[in-house]
Amino acid sequence: MKQKTLIIVAILMLIMSSALISQGKNTLGPRLGHSMVTLPDGRVLMFGGEDGQGDLFNDTHAFEESGWVPITPPAPLPPARAGHCAWVEDVMYIYGGQGETVLLDDIWSFDPIIETWTQLPTGGASTPVARKNASMVGYGDDLYVYGGKDANGLNLMDFWSYNLTSGNWTQKEGHAPSAGQSAALHNNDMYVYGGVWNYCDNFRDDVRRYSLPNDNEFHYVYTSGDAPGGCAYHAVASDGDKMWVAGGMNDDKAILDDFYEFNMSTETWTQLPDCPIARAYSAMAYVEDDFKIILFGGLDPYGNATNDLCIYDLSTNTWLLVGIDDEPSNPNTQPLLSQNYPNPFNPTTIIKFSTTVSTENVELVIYNLKGQKVQTLVNETIPAGEHSVFWNGKDEYGNSVSSGLYFYKLIINNKTEAVKKCLLLK
Repeated sequence: MKQKTLIIVAILMLIMSSALISQGKNTLGPRLGHSMVTLPDGRVLMFGGEDGQGDLFNDTHAFEESGWVPITPPAPLPPARAGHCAWVEDVMYIYGGQGETVLLDDIWSFDPIIETWTQLPTGGASTPVARKNASMVGYGDDLYVYGGKDANGLNLMDFWSYNLTSGNWTQKEGHAPSAGQSAALHNNDMYVYGGVWNYCDNFRDDVRRYSLPNDNEFHYVYTSGDAPGGCAYHAVASDGDKMWVAGGMNDDKAILDDFYEFNMSTETWTQLPDCPIARAYSAMAYVEDDFKIILFGGLDPYGNATNDLCIYDLSTNTWLLVGIDDEPSNPNTQPLLSQNYPNPFNPTTIIKFSTTVSTENVELVIYNLKGQKVQTLVNETIPAGEHSVFWNGKDEYGNSVSSGLYFYKLIINNKTEAVKKCLLLK
């Protein structure tokens, strides 16, 4: 009885937290391919990304207790982009990414004190080609950029340093081609995990180390502990000798909910509790004052951009899921998928949806937070009109599922039309 009470209290706290954060000012819509860093003043700063429909952003936001708060710097502003890389020292740096029509190769800095963007000059005997999905760290007076994907869709194997004083690029010794990897800095060692090879589009599971500034190559690291598998396009945050990686995509193009910590001093992996919702192309940042990690947005297992916010408490090793936007991005979109009622529910709930024309191959499917199918409620031709379906809280084998958040997805002619969440509370 005590355990059941604790579960109910935890879920109610999740609902209350979700309501509080959604009432905060300037709740953001879904996005992926954005960047997040923790500023020296402790604020989490986010820039850019895309909405999942191809529209790019060049907005800047800071995360506060009330939610995402917009920052409105004066012109000039960086062009809109997604898939860029970012680093922070006293200021935030961004490089490259996918622009409106072409890949970008520019560098910008954001000064959080005067809240101004500045484009940095670039030069040198040679300069890197435009790219997206690269990784970047800073050491001394230089930024270091590794890998990425070029305009031809090829993964790059080059490694560059950019001097912040001279504005010049210098090519360093490279490594095997990789894109979508993560990077972190410990002392003067740059650690890189994962990414995608060109060869057979394989996803890497190795860790590489480069001693800055003048090592002659990336060295394979023989790690210990419970290591993650091959992965790319995951979120990364770091602090001191710790690097955290969340979500991403594997060889099968499955969206992951894995969450790992890598100790760069001992070169040891530790698996932590899974993220509440699987996602790729998301971003996260470490908040030192609160001893927490903030994970925002990304691409969910259903192929949709999300605006959910997850907070991981490192002191208790627990996740809190807040800030999911239940409203569709376009309320006039048809067909219409309604919120289930009652919600929360136990053990039965009603899901209503409507179609404007008679359609073939209509599916209504329940999924868990890992993106695994739980139950198919509808899989047939549906006439035009409003329809109601009951879900009894059981999986496709007739087994009752546990309390928690679930998603229901409306698919018409193999296209996802809408996704909503429901809460089973026993």
